[in-house]
Amino acid sequence: MVNTKTIHRLFSFIIFLWSFSSCKDKCRVDEFSFKRENFNSNLFKLSGYYLGADLNSQGDTGYHYKIFYRNGVCINLGTTNIQKLEQSFADGSFANSRQYNENSWGIYSVIGDTVIKIEYWFPKYTCGYRVLNSSWKISNDSTFVLLSGNNVVKDLESLHFKPFSPRPDRTNNFIP
Repeated sequence: MVNTKTIHRLFSFIIFLWSFSSCKDKCRVDEFSFKRENFNSNLFKLSGYYLGADLNSQGDTGYHYKIFYRNGVCINLGTTNIQKLEQSFADGSFANSRQYNENSWGIYSVIGDTVIKIEYWFPKYTCGYRVLNSSWKISNDSTFVLLSGNNVVKDLESLHFKPFSPRPDRTNNFIP
């Protein structure tokens, strides 16, 4: 004969499994809307990163940067300290911190000779990652002007190229 304690444990276990399986879909990583493609053009420079700055509500400067690679992969992040960021590129700590985390890895595609479309992963409020996107006009080989952004992260009006070496490694476990 089954006692009430056993039934209660079984019921609790079933509820746990059900709740775990229902969260599984919420914790997923959304897919990009296009496939990664190699970039074999000289429309814009790749030997550094693209940078823009703005002031936050406290009056501190926030820097937004994007790093593009020939294999169609990109990194999209922000920082408040450019010197510390560049030091993390040089000593390899940036790559080590990003290599095993989907956050801010993305892909890009050049449309015609004038537009670059970017999609990257951004954390969901609960868990998992959603895809954010933006489109930029390629003004010249070192300047992008925002055409359309997302409504989650404020995009800047323009980004300007800054040469820098060494750049972080593009190796990651998420984008083939």
